[in-house]
Amino acid sequence: MKNFPLRVASIYLLFALIWIYASDALLEKSFSQPVINKIQSLKGAAFVMCTSFLLYLLLSHYNKVIQEKQQDYLKLFSENPNIMWVYATDSLYFLMANNMAIEKYGYTQEEFRKMRITDLLPKEASASDAAFFHHTADTRQSDSGVWEHRSKNDQSYFIHVYSHSTVFENKKARVVVGIDVTQKIKTEHKIKQQMGTLKEIAWIQSHELRKPLANIMGLVDLLKKQKNADTDNLFPYLEESCNELDSIVRKVVELSAMIERG
Repeated sequence: MKNFPLRVASIYLLFALIWIYASDALLEKSFSQPVINKIQSLKGAAFVMCTSFLLYLLLSHYNKVIQEKQQDYLKLFSENPNIMWVYATDSLYFLMANNMAIEKYGYTQEEFRKMRITDLLPKEASASDAAFFHHTADTRQSDSGVWEHRSKNDQSYFIHVYSHSTVFENKKARVVVGIDVTQKIKTEHKIKQQMGTLKEIAWIQSHELRKPLANIMGLVDLLKKQKNADTDNLFPYLEESCNELDSIVRKVVELSAMIERG
């Protein structure tokens, strides 16, 4: 594709040289000099017509190749499994969105082109969030981190946004690739909640449960000192249960410390 201009010029030059020498030799063999002089103008007109047709064929082929390339690139964009769109850096209006973006957010291609990229942010988004897009306008490549977006039906998504600068429809623009990490964020949040619950359970067991356990163990020691024939047989069982319960509490505390350390 890069060598196409040189290829066209080479073909044109070769054709012109063949035409000039071959036509002159053919005319000299077929006609006298006076006749040749008369048909020189016709020869020039025929050359112009033939070369024009040749250029038409070459340029038509080149145009077809370009269109096929454009269709291939457009297909890679439209059918990409990740969210993709292009927006103008000056106005922040969408210029194009791919099929996944249309499916995820619920807007049509026409609706997207009437929206700014900031329209995907929650209503409570700050002015600094909107200003971010202007600050990154001239950045070649950018990992913008995770953003919360809202769909047409006000469903919330968490999207990890990557972008790079380009020119689209003769406008300075950015191509954006968005990876939906909503499920990952929800899972991490759920794990944090579970961790908090585990820590709370561990605290209850290590503090609230240990206090009455310590009281029971203390009472067992007092009862041991006050010998009684009716209760002597029960002390070993009571002491064993207290020790077992104390061992469980210690194990829970140790596991809680391990979770906290990660």
